Amino acid sequence: MDELRFVIDTNILVSAVLIQSSVPDVAFKKAKSLGIILFSDSTF
Repeated sequence: MDELRFVIDTNILVSAVLIQSSVPDVAFKKAKSLGIILFSDSTF
């Protein structure tokens, strides 16, 4: 079975890093546990 792929907005990534247990953090962790996180090279 193919893994799910998630595209996460840069603002969500920043919020997830800065504020633990926030909605963006929970969403990011859930997506990470279910599949692959996709992002642009320019994000980093």
